[in-house]
Amino acid sequence: MAKPVDLGIKYFDTQKAAIAFFMPMLHSYRRGQRVKDEDAKFLRALIERHPGRDQKIGVGIDFFFKDAPPDDHGDLSQRCFWIQRTDGSQTDFSYRNCIKGEPPSMKILVMGAMRDCVREEITEARRVLFDDLKNEEEKIQCPATGKWISYWETHADHQAPMTSEVIAKACIDSHQLTWETFPLSKSRDCQSAATFTDPDLIPKFKDFHRRMSANHIVLTDKNRNLSEGDKHRLRTNKKVRQATLHLRAS
Repeated sequence: MAKPVDLGIKYFDTQKAAIAFFMPMLHSYRRGQRVKDEDAKFLRALIERHPGRDQKIGVGIDFFFKDAPPDDHGDLSQRCFWIQRTDGSQTDFSYRNCIKGEPPSMKILVMGAMRDCVREEITEARRVLFDDLKNEEEKIQCPATGKWISYWETHADHQAPMTSEVIAKACIDSHQLTWETFPLSKSRDCQSAATFTDPDLIPKFKDFHRRMSANHIVLTDKNRNLSEGDKHRLRTNKKVRQATLHLRAS
């Protein structure tokens, strides 16, 4: 059932409609650009829905601006809204989390921390693979859509059936943990993803990830949302098998 989003000054019948309103707003600004007052009024109403509203607002909002997320890892395609507080401090926030209006589950937080843990080696694999497959126009063909895409339009993911969720759950089970008991950092300013609070788990998960991921990733169009049917077809698509790369052990 569709969930409406009521900002007081603007009403959306569905969350999808709200996303369709705020996504172009974000894209309309340059990196580091301050948000105009006519848009800021909607962001002020939107931030009230954030599950961490008090922490995000802090002493008070001076203005909003657009910039890269704190943990963008050099991905120039990633951008988000930021808050400049009246005391000069700053923090980022997700307009999508505001639209949802509820905190992410522990499962989502754990998987985000795990993705961040192996991000560097996945990024390296993504670059090497793209360079190997690119044409003269610096593009590769998405195996799911057939569309020719640039490096910044690609998304590196695990090839089914050994998906990110399967790997994460297997790792948790192997350490006799649960989504709720996995040791994660608390939310704080300028943090895109939670981090492991047990440093011993970092090298263990990296090694576990290499072994459980079937040692390969696949590049697809990051703007495409895959249905279950699409994921099944990706398992047997010859182009996908060609667009894979073995992860290197460190």
